[in-house]
Amino acid sequence: MSRRAYAERAALADRVRHLREQTAVAVTEEFLRRHPDWLERYGERARRFGIEDAAFHVDFLAGALESGDPTAFGDYVRWTGRVLQGRGIAPRFLAENLEQVHAALLPHLSEPEAAVVAEFVAVGLEACGPAPAPADEGDEGDLALTFRLYVQAIVRGERRAALGVVEEALRTGATVEQLYLQVLQRSLYEIGRRWETNQLSVAQEHMATAVTQYVMGRLYERIEPAGSARGTAIVTGVQGELHQVGGNMVADMLEADGWSVQFLGTNMPHVGIVQAVREQQPQVVGISATMLFNLPHVRSLIEAIRREALPEPPRILVGGAAFRSAPELWSEIGADGFAPNLREAVELARQYGKIRAS
Repeated sequence: MSRRAYAERAALADRVRHLREQTAVAVTEEFLRRHPDWLERYGERARRFGIEDAAFHVDFLAGALESGDPTAFGDYVRWTGRVLQGRGIAPRFLAENLEQVHAALLPHLSEPEAAVVAEFVAVGLEACGPAPAPADEGDEGDLALTFRLYVQAIVRGERRAALGVVEEALRTGATVEQLYLQVLQRSLYEIGRRWETNQLSVAQEHMATAVTQYVMGRLYERIEPAGSARGTAIVTGVQGELHQVGGNMVADMLEADGWSVQFLGTNMPHVGIVQAVREQQPQVVGISATMLFNLPHVRSLIEAIRREALPEPPRILVGGAAFRSAPELWSEIGADGFAPNLREAVELARQYGKIRAS
């Protein structure tokens, strides 16, 4: 990909974003002019939600234009079609909206730009048709599409779009736990992969992470703890560790599993962590480390916890990217176990809680 080609795509995407509000209003007014019965049925909600929906169409069109990938816009349209059908709205209305978005943008585009936009809109219109036979997606099901759209949104720093994607998944039956495992966790792995391969800048990686933290804050309100109390856990990073989203996810999922959890964040002085362990006497301590250069801090924290003369010493669980490439490293630095992902962190914590209870 040449810098010039990207610059041209980015300029077109920015022009489309700049036209977002006026396009959304124009599309909605034209739609209501053609279908006055919508105002009769839904009142002003028809106008308000129509503008919101049209604005999302423009957002995802602009994102796909910048990426140069028409299939990304097709993914968005397929997802939107499912959402609208769940509300009893036929796909033809979505297709009509896309055609209206295209028509509203055309007067503001040069001939070459119009040709590019027409190509992307055509992919979207094709996605309004009958859905293809689903590919084998393992245990992900419909959340595979949610994942792809979520990644699109967080790469652009679109908090509203990212939250809208996961909230729609909740409305259609997904659980918070499924979203953490199959969308949020996977998206962070994908963002990390793109950063490592120079497909994203540091700023984009930080922005995507910040959006995910925002979404997690909103999802946390929906977590319903399990009926039975499993025990007490402390989750933390080490001094010098600046990445906290993974640890935060583990803390949230443990709480959903019935644990009383203290999440201490990251880059915390070890003396404070040890004091919390002394006061809370948890069954489990989870330590997260992303960068390999923080391993000496992990080892020293584990040693400091082990030196505490507690009646029942906690089991120490480690996780994070620093451990994923070296399967035996957790044992070498003195931990009791390693969890490569959220699901295994919860399962290991359950095992440790049972061991201590027995």
